Amino acid sequence: MRSIDQPDFETANIEFIEFWMQDPFIDYPAKNLVYPGTAGGKLYFNLGNISEDVLKDGKRFYENGLPTPNAPAPVENSNWGKVPINTVQVTNAFSNDPNDRKYQDIGFDGLDDTAEVNKRLAYLTQLQGMVSATAYQQALADPSNDNYHHYRGDDLDQQGLGILNRYKQFNNPEGNSPVATTGSTYSSAATLYPDAEDLNRDNTLNQTEEYFQYIVDIKPPNQPEMAIGRNFIVDKNRYP
Repeated sequence: MRSIDQPDFETANIEFIEFWMQDPFIDYPAKNLVYPGTAGGKLYFNLGNISEDVLKDGKRFYENGLPTPNAPAPVENSNWGKVPINTVQVTNAFSNDPNDRKYQDIGFDGLDDTAEVNKRLAYLTQLQGMVSATAYQQALADPSNDNYHHYRGDDLDQQGLGILNRYKQFNNPEGNSPVATTGSTYSSAATLYPDAEDLNRDNTLNQTEEYFQYIVDIKPPNQPEMAIGRNFIVDKNRYP
């Protein structure tokens, strides 16, 4: 989700939305025009006021408000995890001490993986008898399924993963702002700022849901002349 800084389209004479998107169908050969009916997905545009309360608890969360050994801070428990009691985010930055990062860069629930297991023990117990052993171990390692992974890495190269799998965990918030290490050839951070339930950075938790929604089907092309360019198709019968 991304915020739109310009709210008045009419005054600014804005008539369209332009964006770049990596081609999820680039590996499909142009000659192969037979695709599963489930291939593709939907792109949503929500224009208006969107609730910033990612975890629906009515409490404003921001990562740099979590306590560390060097900077204690009061927190309260919620249905999801931990939330800073102080609702005023003084600065939009992590602690200057790199050792504090692992205590703050832990996602919107305010819990690291160990704390997630303790918080969701009843869920994990119930899940154990419902899924395979492999799936259960994955859930046990990260019950909130919020661990971040950069799209580059030797482990991904060894598995030979494609672009979709490489970006599968890129938007997750826990660990998405690692401290740069000496000798790194590139930054593995998705952002340098703490994750917070404050998309427009006005230091308040906006919970209003008031928007227009537009849906665009994004799927592999089914026409030979369009398959070469791998264009995205909008279903005009459903979304004129």
